[in-house]
Amino acid sequence: AQVKQLEAQFNPHFLFNTLDNIRFMSKIDPDEADKMIVALSSLLRYSISDASEEITVEEDMQYTKSYLTILKIRFNKRFTYEISIEDKIRQCRIPKLMMQSLIENAVKYGYGDGETLHVSIRGKEENGKRIFVCKDDGAGMDVELLQRIRENLRMPVNRSNHHGIYNINRRIQLMYHGDYGVSLKSKKGEGTVVTLTLPVNLIGLEENYKL
Repeated sequence: AQVKQLEAQFNPHFLFNTLDNIRFMSKIDPDEADKMIVALSSLLRYSISDASEEITVEEDMQYTKSYLTILKIRFNKRFTYEISIEDKIRQCRIPKLMMQSLIENAVKYGYGDGETLHVSIRGKEENGKRIFVCKDDGAGMDVELLQRIRENLRMPVNRSNHHGIYNINRRIQLMYHGDYGVSLKSKKGEGTVVTLTLPVNLIGLEENYKL
């Protein structure tokens, strides 16, 4: 039940900002507004669907691209991104909405006083684990804030405003056993790196619960 609750926490601020941008774009560029509507509809269907919490990396990246489409229209030249996923993990299954939350965190805290932001997403298999890395060249964090977030990730209840990162980490802890979850590296003025670690061979969640 807690996994379901964490999964359902779609960021309302993102929704409000997107709708406000659609209202604005509908007056100056109806074609771009239409793209945003299509992308947002796809994301909302994905987030509230009754499908399994697990989805292939390939499928998740398709929805992630819908999210990136909205960000690209919203920020225009101020936002750039790149995606690199190893072919051998594309059909592996992962908990849904993971990548979107990592990017959302990068955008929310990355801009700071800067004008532009570049985000890279990479997925690979390494040392018997699947590693996903979301790196940005944004504002970064000072040592004290980074330590507070790291400490909060170890808590059973979220005591900070960083819901996206906490939710991902907590969902992984509840779903899988082992040394898996979220880790962060950051330096003020140089950006943030969020690494997501999952097991390589995931069985279906229903089978997992039966075990």
